[in-house]
This record gives sequence, C-alpha cells and structure tokens, in this order.
Amino acid sequence: MAEMIICSSCGGECSEELANCPYCGSTLLAGAEKKYMEQLRDVKDRMEDLDAVPLEETRSAIRKQGKVLKVGIIIGVVVMTLILGAVYLFNRMLYTDEEDYKQQYLWKQEYYPVLEELYGKNDYDGLFRFYEEHMEDPNAQFYTWEHFDFLRAYMTYVDYSEGLKEGRNVGSSASLFAQQWRAKGDLAKPERYTEAEYAALLPMLEILEQDYQTRWNIDPEEEKLLYQELENNDYYFLDFDTCEKYAKKWSKEN
Repeated sequence: MAEMIICSSCGGECSEELANCPYCGSTLLAGAEKKYMEQLRDVKDRMEDLDAVPLEETRSAIRKQGKVLKVGIIIGVVVMTLILGAVYLFNRMLYTDEEDYKQQYLWKQEYYPVLEELYGKNDYDGLFRFYEEHMEDPNAQFYTWEHFDFLRAYMTYVDYSEGLKEGRNVGSSASLFAQQWRAKGDLAKPERYTEAEYAALLPMLEILEQDYQTRWNIDPEEEKLLYQELENNDYYFLDFDTCEKYAKKWSKEN
C-alpha cells in the first residue's frame, strides 16, 4: 500500500505514487521520478520491439531493398534522440529540485526559530501575521512545520470571523460555508494536535459548529452526504463548487 506524503506547496496529503499533487498540481518528486522511469522503460521496450520486427518480418525484403535498413537506422536515431532529450530534461528537473530543496532548507533554518518563539509565547495572531507576510515566498515551508495543523485551524477560525463582516454576498457566504466545514474536519481529527492545542482550539471550533447548525437550513440527510464527502477527503475540505451551491441556495432563501 502506497504511503501518504504532504505536498510541500499546499499541505495536502496525497499518495507518494502521484507525479503531481491532486490539489494544487505541484510536482511530487518521488512520484515524478517513478513515472519517468516507467516511461523510460516503455521507450526501451518499444526499441526492443523495433529491433525484433525487422529481423522477423523483413529479412527477405532487406536483400531486395536497401532502403529498409536506412529507415531502421533513422528510427533508431530518432528514438535515441528522444531518450537523450528525456534524460536531459529529467536531470534538469533534478537539479532544479536540488536547488529548491537547498533554499527550502535555508528558509527553515532562518524562520522556524521565529515560528517556535511565537508559538511558545501563545502569540497566535503573530503566527497568523507571519504566515501572511511570508506565504508568497516560494521557499516557505510552513506545511512541514510540526505545529502547522494547529496554525491552519486557528487561521480557519480567524478567516471565518473576518468573513462575517463581509455581508451576505454569495462569494463570502461560500467561503464561510467552506471554513465551517473545514472546522468540522478539524474537530473530527483531534490527533492532529497536542492536548494543549486542541484545548485552545475547541471553543473556537465549537463556535463555528454552532453557527453552522443555525445558518444554512440543511436537512440531516444532506448534512450526512456532505460529511461523507469531507471524510473521503481525509477531513480537510469540501469542494468549493459544493460550498458555492449551498451558499447560493441560502442566499435565495434569505
């Protein structure tokens, strides 16, 4: 059974066998390398097939028509060119990844102590601000920080609180719906946090849960189906199109 890994770009959990993250599309090195090797073996098999076919089917024709040999040589050159090109591109990708890993390592060395200091002071707003200031940095490694699940859950609550101030338009309502279901996922997996973290989050998450129950006019059967969808996504989030559909329905009713 394939192991699950965390995407360094978006924090989504996915199979190590995938070449790209199913959530953000970023390259997953282990899966990409496996896919490349499979493609390379496929090219090798095709070359062996090309070697075998002329021997079995065109032996007598070669004596009559010298052009066949020339075609075979051309095909071989083309195939080898493709292989060499693929090797070159893959080596470039590996080199780029190595440079990325180096910069990501340096980012951790510089900023993880800052995150740990803010976390140790229970300065969660400070952590949120730090995240917003550095989230666009391509080398940022928030998703591998050991307390990121806690930070993400806290940011869900803060985003929700801010969203309430934006009014009842469909866009903000869809975001509220998504954030509240994200909170349901956070409540469903307390093992993601330390006991102290979960104790700090629980009152906030319960506020989102209570508001959800009174806001959306969703019948129990619909809620059960939505929760199943959330469970299928490892309790991370609902598809935003789904959230938007319920937000539009709610807007019409209100």
